[in-house]
Amino acid sequence: ALGATPTCQFCFNVQSDRDGPPLARCSRCHTAHYCCADHQRADWPRHKSQCKRMTRQSKMGTPGSRVYPGIFAAWLRVRLIDEGRERQARAKQRIADGEGGRRK
Repeated sequence: ALGATPTCQFCFNVQSDRDGPPLARCSRCHTAHYCCADHQRADWPRHKSQCKRMTRQSKMGTPGSRVYPGIFAAWLRVRLIDEGRERQARAKQRIADGEGGRRK
């Protein structure tokens, strides 16, 4: 998991699957990756609380962010990817159930 390939937090495209420039990181927490500014803006409502939590923990000097910043960032990145996959699976299930892909 530590050598995880960057994945767009919005569309889940993997860096190695794309042509062009590398994925950009969130300029605030540096853990979330995005294909483009449009994806970053679209994902902001979901990413906002996690981003604030990460930056607050970094300023407080929690053991995870201060002693092992690379490991902590990798752990959070994997956690965010897992949350995204779960969210994607729920959306697919809603579509299969005839409820549509987006919540009202």
